[in-house]
Amino acid sequence: SPSPSKDTNASHGTQGTQGTQGTQGMPDAPAWSLPWLSEQLRSHAPSPDLGLALIYRNTVWRGWIDNMTAQYPSVCGVLGAEWARASAREYLLVHPPSSPVMLDVGEHYPTFLTQFEPARPWPWLADVAQCDWLWSRAHVAGDQATLGTDAWLDALSRPETSVLRIHASCHWHFSRAAPIAQLWGIGRERRADTQPQWQPEGLLLTRPASEVMSCAIDAPEYAFLESIAGGNTLAQALQAMLDASAQDEQHATNTDETGIGLGIDFAAFSAKLMRLGVFSADGHSASVEST
Repeated sequence: SPSPSKDTNASHGTQGTQGTQGTQGMPDAPAWSLPWLSEQLRSHAPSPDLGLALIYRNTVWRGWIDNMTAQYPSVCGVLGAEWARASAREYLLVHPPSSPVMLDVGEHYPTFLTQFEPARPWPWLADVAQCDWLWSRAHVAGDQATLGTDAWLDALSRPETSVLRIHASCHWHFSRAAPIAQLWGIGRERRADTQPQWQPEGLLLTRPASEVMSCAIDAPEYAFLESIAGGNTLAQALQAMLDASAQDEQHATNTDETGIGLGIDFAAFSAKLMRLGVFSADGHSASVEST
């Protein structure tokens, strides 16, 4: 478990800019200027000149930590609330929030975990945290109409010129080193007794209506989504999918791995795309000129 940082209630350490004392015992400007006060509220070692404002400052820090544990429920589920709160505190010491929007607090936490020494035994933890972050992005994304079945079938009938647009709420993350969709689900649903099947895996997140939806994706499906997001035609995305499947087959042959799902069930994948509302109805008729 990470070693907790110094008590955030402590008033020792690096001191803020000191002003002269006024007649009521309060420091004069610039000590009580807005920039100084903002710096002190974000500092892990605030100036004793804060006085009663120190109570507010500690409340702010507690709110930041509470918000981060809420933003990253899978990390809490995998390693426990105490570990998650301690790591959040360490993160905030390095990345104090610069935005007043609580949803933005902890944006760089997944990257932080890749270099956080106490997280070293779980190299996949940053991937799980990234999935948590993307879930929140899907949750707050703007509402948008999804591509209908008829439009999807029309796009499939002319793949060489069809260019699709990813839905505003759609996000994904993939790892070749860990089954991150399973690990994310285990943490989020507190299923500590569940053992994941170790294989390359990704997580797809969307919110076509009121609820965020999720499902696991494999390497070919990930390649397809990346190609579509890159502005390629449907035909190019399908080719990227086939290429990724061929690489998986070759990798499985060379390593005797049995956990990699081989082959492509495009009918099932197509149904998954429609069910999750991966594509936006806006711009689905866009096309590129044949050359």
